[in-house]
Amino acid sequence: MLVRQATVIDGGTIEFQGKRIRLAGIDAPELVSIALTLPELSAPAGRAAAFALADHIGRASVTCNRKQRDRYKRLIAACSVAGADDAS
Repeated sequence: MLVRQATVIDGGTIEFQGKRIRLAGIDAPELVSIALTLPELSAPAGRAAAFALADHIGRASVTCNRKQRDRYKRLIAACSVAGADDAS
């Protein structure tokens, strides 16, 4: 279990002291994705997802329980902020 303040990398990835963690159950657009179905968005969908995750986390500590590694050997974890599940 990891409990630390995290930095948001994108809408589905956070970083703890240089270690990137993919959020289990989250499939957010990449930072370079564009919201084709919502053209009224002025920012790309990936940036919007990252900003939403950053707003949700704020300065709170994030608790992550390691689950597995994906086919690219990235760590996947179920994480929560102040006890609220972000992914199961």
